[in-house]
Amino acid sequence: SGVPNYFGSQRFGKDMSNLTQVMQLFRSEIEISASDRINVKARKKRSMLFSAARGYLFNQVLSERIQQKNWNQFVPGDVLNLAGTNRYFLVENGCWDDKLQRRLDSFDIHISGPLAGVQDPREKYISNDMAARLEEAVLVKFQNLLCGLISFGLKTNRRPLRFVPENLKWNWLTPEELKLQFTLPRGAYATSLLRELCKISSFGNTGIEL
Repeated sequence: SGVPNYFGSQRFGKDMSNLTQVMQLFRSEIEISASDRINVKARKKRSMLFSAARGYLFNQVLSERIQQKNWNQFVPGDVLNLAGTNRYFLVENGCWDDKLQRRLDSFDIHISGPLAGVQDPREKYISNDMAARLEEAVLVKFQNLLCGLISFGLKTNRRPLRFVPENLKWNWLTPEELKLQFTLPRGAYATSLLRELCKISSFGNTGIEL
């Protein structure tokens, strides 16, 4: 079934500090100064905070689909990703068939989730039907984050909901020490794989008002 493609905890900073900072940024009524707009360091900082916000929202959608037991199964309206690429496509209503199911089962294609922001009117691959309703039901719970991303002009994107580690090897060095080796696709987090193997606690309640 693959590994849930969560953004790792390092994306959010120690004690989720990046989320705290991005909420402060979104709530601030002070306009960003012209000097900040051209300051490379300031831009990089904001980019990191925006990525934390989008990553958090993506993780919430993924968690909801895991709870509904459809994170690695097609639902009508899903945007699909061709494995190992940034290419996406939609399946017309009623056209999901055994061939596509086999491609999904063999990890040739993946279900994708949203990286929230402003929807480009030229974008062809937008979730609809059941998939869109599921995503919207999650995102609407985090209006402050969603509206903040939109107000700063972040463009929407997509990310696969799962990944498949390659070249996985393991060796027990001692009864309590395990050595793991693996290769991950671009954008995947080792901590997300270890999270599944070690039963690390979930990305749930942050204790931060979002």
